[in-house]
Amino acid sequence: MKILFIDGTLGYSPASLSDRPTGGISTSLTIIPRYLAAKGHEVYVKSLHDVGECVEGVHFLAMETHAPVTDVVVLNRNSPSNELVSQIIANGSTLVWWLHDIVDHRGLLDASFKKIDNIVSLSRYCTDTYSDFFEIKKEKFTIIPNAVDTSVWYPGEYGDRDPNLFVFASAPVKGFEPLAYVAYNLQRNFPKLDFRIYSSQKLHGLVDSSVVQSWLTLMKSAGANVLDPIPQKELADVFRKAWCLLSPNSYPEICSNLILQAKACGLPVVASPTGSNAELIKHRESGMLTKWLPHDKFMWWADFARQTMEVATDKELHRHISETAAKNPPTWESIGAMWEKYLNAKSAKLVSVC
Repeated sequence: MKILFIDGTLGYSPASLSDRPTGGISTSLTIIPRYLAAKGHEVYVKSLHDVGECVEGVHFLAMETHAPVTDVVVLNRNSPSNELVSQIIANGSTLVWWLHDIVDHRGLLDASFKKIDNIVSLSRYCTDTYSDFFEIKKEKFTIIPNAVDTSVWYPGEYGDRDPNLFVFASAPVKGFEPLAYVAYNLQRNFPKLDFRIYSSQKLHGLVDSSVVQSWLTLMKSAGANVLDPIPQKELADVFRKAWCLLSPNSYPEICSNLILQAKACGLPVVASPTGSNAELIKHRESGMLTKWLPHDKFMWWADFARQTMEVATDKELHRHISETAAKNPPTWESIGAMWEKYLNAKSAKLVSVC
């Protein structure tokens, strides 16, 4: 089968996973095509990576480069153009819309989504919001979540964990408001607190705004160690040592790779029940979820601090979450197999109709 992926992620390259901090979209766009190529499929990726090359069996093409007609075209992100969608359909290719973002009104501009019958979402939340917002029938959606590379993200020895080490490792746009409040509370109980902030808009190929710079300055004054984001293998080493990952998302993630990675390392996560987080975390079993949501600002702040302090001080609870969270992480091998089965079925349906 010939498969073409098209994606417009800023700063993407096939070497991203090994040489720089990498988010969920770049991770899945790298691993899923490689999996399919290893299974004998002819795989192409059109992206903003402007170097034409073949990496681990995947043929990379610049956006302006003409791509061969393929059996399947997978459009990533959430705003396909009417012209592109029409061209793919005219070529006789099966078209799949791969959702990696929250709903966006820009997708309504030319209503190209009405022509797409095959949609891959990452969670129930993703399916529900797109179905509701765009008025798309749910039977068009298939949920194939993201996963973790278990050769990178795995638990270490529980006794090696540092009860003073707390980590935030996300792009600031995802949300950060309670963290200064949390830091001040932790310091009163942990005089040797090591609160690390691995955060910058560099994760998205952007420069930190004045708001982000002010927040990072505030975190420094609260005693946090503010650091640049680090590549995945380095972050995994930190996750195996840390006591807790703080994930105060006000931005509704459709499938947080960071939470999946922390769980695979046995690192307890404190998060808000926004987006799909409640699908990934069972409260007090595989992580901690706040009761209050970001719109109840000060209740949310207090709740986030309380949840953090509980997992910080209750050693029995912490160990239970650490051991439970690390069980049976979703692997890219299993998710890749789901993708192959899905694409084979869609391609076979197209052939039988023709």
